[in-house]
Amino acid sequence: MHAIVGDANWDNYTVEAKVRLDKGNWAGLLFRAHNVHEYYVFYMNVPDNKTELWVHQKPAFDSRQTGNPQNFPAVKPVVIKNGEWIHMKVKVEKDKFTLFLNGKEQGTGSSGIKYNKGKIGVWCWETQASFDDFKVYGPEIRGTVVEPQNGNTITQKQRLEVKINMSTSELLHDFTSNLIFNPQILKAISVDSGPFLTHDGADPTTCGTPVIDNAKGQNTCRRNTEDGVTGTGILATINFEAIDVDGSTLIIENASFSNPKGEAIEFITRDGKVIVYGPHAKIMGKVTDSQDQPVYGVEMVAFLDDQPVGINGETDWSGNYLIDNI
Repeated sequence: MHAIVGDANWDNYTVEAKVRLDKGNWAGLLFRAHNVHEYYVFYMNVPDNKTELWVHQKPAFDSRQTGNPQNFPAVKPVVIKNGEWIHMKVKVEKDKFTLFLNGKEQGTGSSGIKYNKGKIGVWCWETQASFDDFKVYGPEIRGTVVEPQNGNTITQKQRLEVKINMSTSELLHDFTSNLIFNPQILKAISVDSGPFLTHDGADPTTCGTPVIDNAKGQNTCRRNTEDGVTGTGILATINFEAIDVDGSTLIIENASFSNPKGEAIEFITRDGKVIVYGPHAKIMGKVTDSQDQPVYGVEMVAFLDDQPVGINGETDWSGNYLIDNI
């Protein structure tokens, strides 16, 4: 099984995703896809604890270049096994394809069969697999994404900064945006303009006075130059106080973004979320293997009288975890 998305004219880019092999042995990421038969694929091999690079060809789904694949045994502390999330990244640059697992470089492959451009996707064979946080980016991949900082947790009566992040390949000159939140859970204290519009060293920006009515936060800014700016950065920071216990979704609404000519920039938004806890306890720790190397993606659960309690946590790249709200 494989699913393909993107633009057939993409050439050099990075594709990444979290991959979990739930049942079975082979799953990964494909790239430079011409169609459902012709593409490159890096897939993880559970029984052999390695990743393989294959070149698929016409005429069938399982037709591929003859001979042995290019093999990349997992580099410690990475261990490829079922039931665990592994962050997989492939950097595609000309005729070199570099693989990373959990941030650790595994090796670089190449191919005598040249697919110079193509789409990207997810891939598995006789395997039940899950994919999350799938993304692709590169110098020729155009698009604009705006999203609140996600996964924030806070205790009631504490304060929290929520950053509004932006990534764009279009020249941005000015913007207006509203942030919607639950006023029964969060109280907006202030709105600070972020450094995105000036991160290239441009003159200070002109920003409108933020409007706060504790149902919406509004921020407007424009550059004091005739050009625009691209890249990734922070548009604004919203400062909140947690006034009650529950969750609040953060939604960007009625936003507009313009280039230096005053033309509208097409964009997509993603929602964020803040969780507010009452007074509670928490457990923190670290998971390592027999060689004292950190283990990523392990779900940690606390039990009281044989019943799970608290909010489960997964270990991060350093093996650290947090079980909250106990």
